[in-house]
Formats: sequence, structure tokens, C-alpha cells
Amino acid sequence: MKMLRKLQTKQLQSKKAAALIEYAVFILVIVLAVIAVQDYLRRAISGKWKASADAFGYGRQYQP
Repeated sequence: MKMLRKLQTKQLQSKKAAALIEYAVFILVIVLAVIAVQDYLRRAISGKWKASADAFGYGRQYQP
């Protein structure tokens, strides 16, 4: 009976460890994806900002 409990405990610990590793890998993939896309998002936002500023000022700079 003790041996069966030890085996069940080991299996439960193994499942918990596997789940923890899966979550860690999932979070790592998400973080790497955000880092990889960061430059593209920055350029897209900058382009949209510039386009809206150009439309507001008809493409001209301020000259006092």
C-alpha cells in the first residue's frame, strides 16, 4: 500500500512539473514574439503618427 501511494505521489509531482514547464515555455514564446514584433509596431505607429501630422498641416512645416 505504501508503495502504491509513493508511486501515485511521484506521478502527481511529475504531472505538476510537466505543467509548470509547459506554462514556462508558453510564456517564453509569448515574450519572444513581443520582442520580435516590437520594431515593426514602433515603425507602424510612427508612420501613422507622421501621416496624421502631415494631413493636419498639409505636409508643410511651421514657418513663423
